[in-house]
Amino acid sequence: MVDDLESPVLATPLDAAAVGELYDAFYDTIYRYCLRRLYFYYIAEDAVSEIFLTMARRIGEFRGKKLRDFRAWLYVIAANHVNQLIRRKFRDKRLLDTLAQQTTQRQHDPRRRWAALYQALLTLDEQQQHLLTLRFFQGLSHDEIAHIVGKRAGTVRVTIHRALKRLRPVLQHALDDEYVWEETNGL
Repeated sequence: MVDDLESPVLATPLDAAAVGELYDAFYDTIYRYCLRRLYFYYIAEDAVSEIFLTMARRIGEFRGKKLRDFRAWLYVIAANHVNQLIRRKFRDKRLLDTLAQQTTQRQHDPRRRWAALYQALLTLDEQQQHLLTLRFFQGLSHDEIAHIVGKRAGTVRVTIHRALKRLRPVLQHALDDEYVWEETNGL
């Protein structure tokens, strides 16, 4: 990812080379975000392509001055695209849920914990999913998230706390058998 988010964005208006540099700088970050929200790598790859196409088409709308502002703008595009994709493909979402559920039922599948977490995250609203993804999968601070979503850091902190509180019983239930197994084996 970009080392210094406080540095100014390349020349404004951005030319094709500058857009390419921003793509290179932020591809991995946006891919990880999409993968955590969409679960399957091939769906995440398609989403990232669409997100960067949208970014390229709308680059003239970007009014920020720093890379930090650009990252926030790009996360907004990504969140909107992922949410729209999930809403638009509701039938496909049910299929993804079913596949994830089947993975959680396979006792020795290494993806079991991630599938259970994915299913648990789907019990939250879109905003909570977005905030948790930014905080725990992207590793952003409350202040950085607040900048991205346009809220105060305290509001972000409280929303994340409430989402985690809501997730705890869902995850405990989903992974209950695994926790019992780990406890009996001394892990």
